[in-house]
Amino acid sequence: MKKISTLAMALIAMGTVTSAWATSTDNLPTGYYKIKSAVTGNSNITNIHMFNDAFLQVNTPKTTLMSSETAETNNYIWYVTNTGGSKISIVNGQGTGIKIENGNKGSYSYKGPHKELTPVDANSTYPTSIYFSEGLYTPNTSGAQSTNHQYGSYTAVAYWNAPNEATTKWNFESVSVEDKGVYTVTVTGSAGGYVTRTATSEHAFNGGFFIAESGSTISAEDLTAGAVEGFTSNVSVDASTKTITVTYAADFTTWTRRLNEAKAVLASKRIGYPVESSTAYATFKSTLDELSKVTAENLTSAKFTELATAVSAFKLSTDNIRMPEDGKAYTITAVSKAGVKSYMNYAASGYTLKKTDAADNSSYPETAKFVCHKVEDGKYVFVNNDGKFLTYKGYYNAAVNGNKGYTDGYTKVEYSYTDKAGASQTTSFYPQLFTLPKLANGSNASGVDDAYYCLLGQRANNDNAANDVYYVIKGNSNFDGGSAPYFNDTYSSAFLFEEVSYPNTVTFNNVSNVEGVNNLATFSAPFATVVPEGVTAYYVETTDRDESTATMKAIEAGKAIPANAGVILTSTTGDEATMIPATTETAADLTGNKLGNSAGAAKTIADADHAYILSAVDGQAAFYKGKVGTTLGMNKAYLTLNEAGAPEAISMNFGGNVTGINQIVNAEQNNAPVYDLTGRRVVRTVKGGLYIKGGNKFIAR
Repeated sequence: MKKISTLAMALIAMGTVTSAWATSTDNLPTGYYKIKSAVTGNSNITNIHMFNDAFLQVNTPKTTLMSSETAETNNYIWYVTNTGGSKISIVNGQGTGIKIENGNKGSYSYKGPHKELTPVDANSTYPTSIYFSEGLYTPNTSGAQSTNHQYGSYTAVAYWNAPNEATTKWNFESVSVEDKGVYTVTVTGSAGGYVTRTATSEHAFNGGFFIAESGSTISAEDLTAGAVEGFTSNVSVDASTKTITVTYAADFTTWTRRLNEAKAVLASKRIGYPVESSTAYATFKSTLDELSKVTAENLTSAKFTELATAVSAFKLSTDNIRMPEDGKAYTITAVSKAGVKSYMNYAASGYTLKKTDAADNSSYPETAKFVCHKVEDGKYVFVNNDGKFLTYKGYYNAAVNGNKGYTDGYTKVEYSYTDKAGASQTTSFYPQLFTLPKLANGSNASGVDDAYYCLLGQRANNDNAANDVYYVIKGNSNFDGGSAPYFNDTYSSAFLFEEVSYPNTVTFNNVSNVEGVNNLATFSAPFATVVPEGVTAYYVETTDRDESTATMKAIEAGKAIPANAGVILTSTTGDEATMIPATTETAADLTGNKLGNSAGAAKTIADADHAYILSAVDGQAAFYKGKVGTTLGMNKAYLTLNEAGAPEAISMNFGGNVTGINQIVNAEQNNAPVYDLTGRRVVRTVKGGLYIKGGNKFIAR
């Protein structure tokens, strides 16, 4: 046998001469391994053992993690297949590959999962110091960058673009399975299916494995299939081949329910979903039409996946989405990532969030409703039933009105500040004005699976003038704030806008006995409103003819109807009219208005109201004496007349045109004086003549 020279021995000791074992990927044997970081001399790194755990709650992206401790469970064990090429195949005991983070906290993308790795032979020493061209990197667990890849007490494996540096080398420690049973797992029928080994709480997806202790076996009774909605499952074990088979079968009853739920999404017309004329709507409808043809015989897990994908794509689409509309009413509900819902609820002391388990907003109180006004493209204001305008509410001191979340009107804020250069500046803004960006997955918002909006308003910034600020809600339903939207386990900027009924849409009544007027209605609101095109608003300035006729006075064109003011509306078309909250419009002066109101709440007529209600009797429209105890609907108007001996009905005079009321006579009016149309009292009537008696117009016979 040839001796090795002293020089050769020295070279080996120095690492200049290496064995075939040290230099070739081929010499990493197929088998089971634990993997740990081979970094040395770095006190900032304490998590060194690589594992996968798709069931760890803090591991929301299901990335590959590192722990300071190791374990004997299957998720810490990796099976490596070396076929003699330049790559190795690798799979974790859970049946998953290596998924690594790329970037820092707040800007992650992900690489993998890698089920194949490429060792760098030139730099690796097998199996104790292996580098991979995929750039597997061991992050710090302390120091300035320690939080970049942290999940609770664990650290995620990350990507590094220099795969031959000290922090990118790995040690593969062989795990002996001699005298142990290795059971491989096959899952069919559902991509999300898995099996749990009850005794050890280990989990495995398709392609995973369990390692039984020496001398023990695994039977079907030791295993439980993971629950997958829409599927039944069966677990079997082939003891001879040590194979665990989990078979999922689709349940058609669940499929029918899920399909109907998807159709309800399409039909919902929810704020944030694409409108009927959009491409996204047409695509979703076409998909549902095809999936409706699925039968129990051809139902597969792929169909469930296709349906879920189509629903998600529709919900998250930005293609011509439905936005809040001018004059419509909505509730605004904060939604946390955990699904906790809390609606915005008004009180004079300020807005709060009221948690709810309700499936929809039908049970929400009036204090949760907002009427929307689209001031300009993409700019909205929201007014509540107390006439208050929504503003930013959060932890910033510069929020207006004591951070109550509202102001009494649409008012501009003047703000003086010192800029960064030390110069005095002045700015102004409307804190009631909001934009509604759609919440999307991003750096601070992940896992968004539905159409939510953000509330983006303005506040005064102590060092940078007025700036945009998002409504942000903490997990405990308290208000926070931020310059960016959030949707994570702690904070949320997700708001659900749901349409709700509110009586600011006026339905006109057709009248035939009022000269020059064909359509009449009464209206009031707790906020100032804009008079729509084609509509004229009147108030009652005086009553005359022995208090038998109400003289109407038109509100000046361009002026708004004041808050809590009763008015009479006429329409040239008779179409419904939506009364929109006023913003910069000047409210009309209605001094002396004799019309009462039920703005903001229904009103029960009391004796002291001396109320006359606009209605028609035998086709004759007039103000008729209201019956005490009856209820006038919310946002209506009525005439008040506190006069002794007042008539049972009051005529209306629209600029000289007196309502033509015939034969409204009762026993108390038989002896009432008679007047001609000029207001002069007459003693004798002429047949065929038109007269007024007891406030009622009649033709002498």
